[in-house]
Amino acid sequence: MDQYLVCGEGYRAVREAVAKATVGCPTKDIKAACEGCGGSPAERTVYLLLAVFREVTTLYRATNPVLLPKPELCQALEGFIQNSGVLESQGVRTFATALVRNSLGPLRVRADRPGVEHTLTELAVHLSAVLHCGEGGVLSPLRQLAMSPSNMRGEPLTPVPPKFSPTSTPNIRHGQSM
Repeated sequence: MDQYLVCGEGYRAVREAVAKATVGCPTKDIKAACEGCGGSPAERTVYLLLAVFREVTTLYRATNPVLLPKPELCQALEGFIQNSGVLESQGVRTFATALVRNSLGPLRVRADRPGVEHTLTELAVHLSAVLHCGEGGVLSPLRQLAMSPSNMRGEPLTPVPPKFSPTSTPNIRHGQSM
């Protein structure tokens, strides 16, 4: 079951275009679906990344080599990713290419993994897609934590309220009010 369908009709349209590309339809249909699905550019990018995962990357779960993505398909999708203009940043294009190649390191899809690992991989890919595309707010520190954790040393995710600052901690421990 495609758990990403909760993303709505925009995602469904992009996913169907990617699915058609896997059986030989031109990749220009993917671009048309992305442009016609509505939503912000970031939403369209997330839809495309999730659709590539669902329709291409998950094919690597197959134990039958005939069902694995064909090199021609991967080449066509990689060309689309690099040249279509749909995926604007190099980081997003690199992530999308890794999805096509199933080269996501520990998130790589394999046939010998249990179902629960596949579900966790789906969640991690969804989170990664959102972090690659989202802007501002709570996503900024989360993106920093996920993409460059060494830069987060000594940085709180949110400002510490004065009531819970290090100097107030002894008062809290002893039940004193501030």
